[in-house]
Amino acid sequence: MPGDDARTTTRRRTHRVVGGVLLATGSILAAMLPVGVQVGSARPAAAVDAPELAYAVVPLYQEGVAVTPDGAVVAVPTGTRPAYLDGSRVLDPALTNFDAILDGGDAVHGTREAARLAQVQRDWLASGRIPGVGGPYEDLARSALLDLHTLLLPGGAMVAGWEDRWRYVWPRDAAFVAVAFARTGHVDSALQVLDFLARTQHDDGGFEARYLPDGSGPPDDRTPQTDGQGWAMWAAGLVLDELPAGPTRTAVAMRLAPLVQRAVDGTTTLLTQTGLPPRHRTTGSATRTSSRSAPSLRSSRGSSRRRRCSPWPATPSAPTSRARRRWPRARRRSGRSAATGSPGTPTARTVTPPRRSS
Repeated sequence: MPGDDARTTTRRRTHRVVGGVLLATGSILAAMLPVGVQVGSARPAAAVDAPELAYAVVPLYQEGVAVTPDGAVVAVPTGTRPAYLDGSRVLDPALTNFDAILDGGDAVHGTREAARLAQVQRDWLASGRIPGVGGPYEDLARSALLDLHTLLLPGGAMVAGWEDRWRYVWPRDAAFVAVAFARTGHVDSALQVLDFLARTQHDDGGFEARYLPDGSGPPDDRTPQTDGQGWAMWAAGLVLDELPAGPTRTAVAMRLAPLVQRAVDGTTTLLTQTGLPPRHRTTGSATRTSSRSAPSLRSSRGSSRRRRCSPWPATPSAPTSRARRRWPRARRRSGRSAATGSPGTPTARTVTPPRRSS
């Protein structure tokens, strides 16, 4: 322009070039957009909706489990935040809304009794060990042990949960809990669980798929599952492994021997020419993992002379050794077996919730 110096003229030319480039870019973008959508306009609402979840959201049956001040085990309803006494699953009488927890039920709001029950659980925890102390999962392990202790009922029934669908004892689950108890220093609790399995075990060594907490039998006509006897042997051996050699270990071995003896006999009768039980992969796995348990129990029962006079099988590991050799080939041949043992709708039979005295 007239009167501009050289620097001003150069600046004006640069602005014209940049402006032209931006205008051309905008024109290209506008041509690429769908008809009806202009540069700078808001996108349709449907285009910004969150995508549907690719997985199902299954609602919880319960938030957790608790003990009331009078010793009754209760399920904590979903959406409820219980107030526990420190280091326990005992509800704090001063802070708990019992109407929400018990859904109209009654409870003795005794502060002194609640404190006693909470101390029982703290003493139980202190008598063993918490896995992962000092690590990121210490609280998780402590919480899990408290839940398991709460769900272990008088008489050794280890129920899977307190909601109606799960207030039963599955031999497989109970076996895993027995091992968890033993490996955290609670062998007495582990033996209570195994004693329950021994009482409910059939004479042929087998188990029902699940049991009522009072041990009176199954809650329905579900087909028995033969993996239970394998898991019982496995758990018995691992619980025994937590005890040092000596009179206590020998006494525990004698205590568990009938459970394992029946399980070995029952499993042996199931084996086919392949060395495996018929078409039940879980059963085969349990049989293989239990092969270390029976010899461990045999070796803890006394002298070799005494063992020769014992009804204990001379070579209980022979069938399981054969199963181990043939397992990979048999597994490929049999393929996937039908799923069994999933939780079902409970029958009309009801169970009176036991109360804790200690």
